Amino acid sequence: MKNLVFYYRYAIIVSSILILSLLLAYLHIYTLKRHNRYIEMLQEDYKDLLDKAPIALFMQKNNKITYVNEALVKLVGETKEDLLGTDFKEYVDKKNLELARKQLGRTDSEQDIRIRNKKNKKSHYVNIKRVNIKLAKSSFELLMVIDVTERKNIEKAQQEIMNKNALGQKLELVGMLSGRVAHDFNNLLAGINGSAELIEYNLPEESSVRKYTEIITKACKSAAYLTNELLIFTKNRDSVFKVIDINLVTESCVKLLKNSINNYKSIQIETELLAEKPQIFGNEELFQNMVINLGLNAKDALQENGKILITTRNVNLTSKELRNTILKAKAGDYVEFSIEDNGTGMSKEVQKHIFQPFYTTKSKDEGTGLGMLAIYNIVKEHKGTIKIESVVNRGTKFSIYFPMTNAIVEKDDEKMKVLQKTDAKVLVVDDEPVLLGLLKDILEHMGAQVLTAKSYAEAVTCFQENQDVDLAMLDVIMPDKSGLDVYEEFVKTRPEMKVIFVTGYSKDKNITALVSKNETLDIIGKPYNIYEISDKILNLLAKK
Repeated sequence: MKNLVFYYRYAIIVSSILILSLLLAYLHIYTLKRHNRYIEMLQEDYKDLLDKAPIALFMQKNNKITYVNEALVKLVGETKEDLLGTDFKEYVDKKNLELARKQLGRTDSEQDIRIRNKKNKKSHYVNIKRVNIKLAKSSFELLMVIDVTERKNIEKAQQEIMNKNALGQKLELVGMLSGRVAHDFNNLLAGINGSAELIEYNLPEESSVRKYTEIITKACKSAAYLTNELLIFTKNRDSVFKVIDINLVTESCVKLLKNSINNYKSIQIETELLAEKPQIFGNEELFQNMVINLGLNAKDALQENGKILITTRNVNLTSKELRNTILKAKAGDYVEFSIEDNGTGMSKEVQKHIFQPFYTTKSKDEGTGLGMLAIYNIVKEHKGTIKIESVVNRGTKFSIYFPMTNAIVEKDDEKMKVLQKTDAKVLVVDDEPVLLGLLKDILEHMGAQVLTAKSYAEAVTCFQENQDVDLAMLDVIMPDKSGLDVYEEFVKTRPEMKVIFVTGYSKDKNITALVSKNETLDIIGKPYNIYEISDKILNLLAKK
């Protein structure tokens, strides 16, 4: 009986232990399942987090992509299936491949590379950050592809603004300096040219001295042309535009070019003036300036047996064709002026900078870096555009397009060199004693009564004391107050006062606008000639 009780108790204990073990095992399995499920849920959450992350991510092993998220799919324009197993460098711009290899192999790269979306063909700038992850049984690389395209665009825009401001400051400085030089130089030319013409006027026809005065006046005209080149950079320049025949102007420029490169026997200049309608609305002096500048640049680019070909022709340009030109222009009929050489040519990098002020590929002694900028300004002022074609060691071609006009070129008849007579009382105001004396002599040769003043104060006083003055010649730029200030003082008591403004700097736009609205006003530029002064005075006095 005792044994039976013992076995009974023993069976109960063993059963209890077994039941408890089973219970513990069940609890363990249940907990483990819950734990595994939690891990699975956590993995799913992390995977979902990676999939939905706003930053493009991918994992790679042995340079092969093993995982990609949705942001990367969107960035490169491929499906997940197509991306898996590929090398990320396949999506990098070919020019950035070497840089991409370095970035993908480092964890601290700060350089940006360009990739291209295969779906929409758009380029993106990205910065890649790599993290090496090591687990117990495996290791892999997680790479973050950060899209920095917007930052790049902002930096580019900021740089363009900075460049534009720097360009504007340089141009303003050039304008100030060139305007000052042009003003002083034109005053000198006015004195030299006027004196030479006055000497020639008083010489008998058979005098041998006449040929020397003609040399002086021709030299002054050439110098005035150079001064006009300086005035291209000034803000207040107001060029006179009219209908011109670019075939005729080009012919005269080619003669000058041939003379200027006469020492370069191996260089040939050929022309093909094929434009049947060569008329444009422009300024002859500015056009000449452009042709000479381009011709001399072509000469500098040539070696032995060099050749320059200058052509003109009529073309009709479409909007699509105009996209390859530098300045904005409307589709339509143009007269093309082109100059082509077989010289050293220009690289793409040089072509990007040639119209920037002070940029030159020549030595400091040979180039100023302003010639091409002058050409750019001239073409822009004519509402034209420019096309450049250049290959290193093969040559360069500049094609300049000017809007064509059907208007007829007005031919100026050569005026007789006669000083017309007048007994008018004329007040001359100029702060330069030489010019003041010269104008006085010219007017007295015409028979006029001449009063002179060297400043604003003297002019006002003289005018108040001589209310019967018929006409005044006023220098525009003076140290104290301008010729416009003098005029405004005169018209307070004489609204109909007849005035000729004289300028050696530029045709001030305020004065030009005033003259265009008032028949009692006129304007003359320095260096003037004595016959031009005579004509303007008589024409103005004839008006009521």
